[in-house]
Amino acid sequence: MKNALLALRTEDEALAFCKKKKLSVNSTTTRNLSHHQSSKALIATVSAIAQKACTAAGIGVDLNPQRRAIWFSEHGLHVSARNLDGAIPSLENPTAVWEIKEYWGKTKGGSKMSDAVYECQLVGLELRMFESKSGISIDHIVFVDGKEQWNCRKSDLLRFIDLHQQGLIDHLIIGREVESEWPILAKAFAGG
Repeated sequence: MKNALLALRTEDEALAFCKKKKLSVNSTTTRNLSHHQSSKALIATVSAIAQKACTAAGIGVDLNPQRRAIWFSEHGLHVSARNLDGAIPSLENPTAVWEIKEYWGKTKGGSKMSDAVYECQLVGLELRMFESKSGISIDHIVFVDGKEQWNCRKSDLLRFIDLHQQGLIDHLIIGREVESEWPILAKAFAGG
C-alpha cells in the first residue's frame, strides 16, 4: 500500500508530464462552475502511449469506445457489461482492454470511487468467466491516479490492489507507473 500511495500523482504533476510530452488534455466539466473542473491527464497519457505503440506495430487501437467490447469463440460469445476506456486492437475480439479511474477533485472523494472498484470487479469477473469457457486470454488493465482523493479513500485503493492479487485485474497501473510501465506493456500488447 505504501508504494501505491507514493506512486500517485497530483493533478499538477500529471499535467506537467502531459506538457513535457506535448499531449493535448481535455477536461471533465460540470454545470456547477464552483466545482473543480478536472483534467483528463491520465486519459491523455494512456491514449498517447497506446496510440504510439499500436501505430508503430501497424495494428489498431480504440481509444474512446462508444460501445461495448465483444468477443466471439467456438465456445461462446461475450459482450462487456459496460463501455471500456480502450481496447487493442479493436472492440471486436480485443486482446487487451482497459479502464481509467482518475480523480482530481478537491473533495475527499466518495461513492463514485467505490463504484469504480465495483465496475472493475464486474468487468474482471466476466472476463475470467468467459476465458474459462472459451480458452481466449484477455488482458484487463486498470489505471488509477489522483493523489488527494485516493489518499482519502485508501480502503478503495486497497480493494483495487486486492482485485489485482485475485487475478481479476491483470495489470494495475497506479499514478506515475503510467509513465514507466505502460509504454512497455502497450508495446507488448501491440506485438512490438
